[in-house]
Amino acid sequence: QGKRPPHELAVGLLNGKLSYPNIVFLNKQNQVLGALPGFKKPEEMEAILDYIGKELYIQKVDLGKHIEGFNQDK
Repeated sequence: QGKRPPHELAVGLLNGKLSYPNIVFLNKQNQVLGALPGFKKPEEMEAILDYIGKELYIQKVDLGKHIEGFNQDK
């Protein structure tokens, strides 16, 4: 059996820079906010989802600092 090419949606969302796993975040207008390659620990993923859900990227909040603070508050 031959190797299947990557899905065109994945290629488009990642600008052809494929790596696995990779998580792509979109805003409400389906614009790409960014992509995070690699596995994430649950506590890191929770902080990232909180950052995206609260739209802190609009306020230019630093993601790394948000992750640190989020996990310290628990």
